[in-house]
Amino acid sequence: MELLIAGCALFTVLTLVGEKLDRKAICYVCKPIASACFVAIPFVLEASDLQYRNFIAAGLMLSLAGDVFLIPKTKLAFLLGLGSFLLAHVAYVVAFASESPRFDYAGIALVALLFPLIVTMRWLIPNVPRKMRSPVVLYTFVITLMMALAISLYVTHERAIVLAGAALFYVSDLSVARDRFVERAFINRAWGLPAYYAGQVLLSLSVSSFA
Repeated sequence: MELLIAGCALFTVLTLVGEKLDRKAICYVCKPIASACFVAIPFVLEASDLQYRNFIAAGLMLSLAGDVFLIPKTKLAFLLGLGSFLLAHVAYVVAFASESPRFDYAGIALVALLFPLIVTMRWLIPNVPRKMRSPVVLYTFVITLMMALAISLYVTHERAIVLAGAALFYVSDLSVARDRFVERAFINRAWGLPAYYAGQVLLSLSVSSFA
């Protein structure tokens, strides 16, 4: 497991080098390897709940597909990546829901998260092409629902690793949105990719009986 975490960190750094140098060949090799590392983690751990493990693993594999789709900077690739990550978040929503959170707490968290959701939409939507606005709004709602369930799991079962992983994934999406719709710049990836990979590693570790 430690080798997989170290490999994920190493290839994340190499992916950032490729992004900085604008060398797509480096990204095409290193980014999928970094993602494959977090995909493998749940399968080398002793899982406390196989159903939860399977849904988390599905989310990780869909995320790997999304990572590959987002390497090219084309509209089609972005839409494929958006779809892959949307399904990944749905898998995480199902995984978190399967852990018997307090859904009343999740509802309270969802209401509280509406404020940052509205602020994000007011910032982002004017920069999003009209045809893509509905998918972006749907995606943003689903990740907000994921966060609400992660908060509920923390309050109900003290699953701090789930909350931390979901939160890092949540904020990393802001870097992708800013890079795609507001201003394309390396700084977005410089903080967004480490946050994203750290979040995915934490979610992969959350399947452990000892997490």
